[in-house]
Amino acid sequence: MSWRYYAINEELNLVYVKADGVLTRDEMVGFEAAFIADQRARPGFKALFDASLVRVADFDSNLPVIMLAMERKHPERFVGCKRALLFTEEMGWSNAKHFASAADGNLIVLFSVDVALVWLGVTMDDLPRLEE
Repeated sequence: MSWRYYAINEELNLVYVKADGVLTRDEMVGFEAAFIADQRARPGFKALFDASLVRVADFDSNLPVIMLAMERKHPERFVGCKRALLFTEEMGWSNAKHFASAADGNLIVLFSVDVALVWLGVTMDDLPRLEE
């Protein structure tokens, strides 16, 4: 399963997600539903979604549409949020860019974790510890 790593620094309202291996449409939709339901991330959260270690992205161009529809049913969850998505060119970059261009709020797609951290205004030390 690709979603082995997910944690929230509740004090900083900072979400850290790391995916690896095979990333499927069902996993993305399942994760999005679970995240929307997770009340630990409050409005205005910052999030780093790191999919730079994903080897296979098994989803189509409809996935951003599905995920955006899910988010728009709960706009209060995403008020003031700031999200950075890390993808490689081969593994979902175009779908991530499509999602970012249509998403509400601040969302950027990058290759570099260092740039993502600066953009989010956090450091590696701020990220919640991931359990493997």
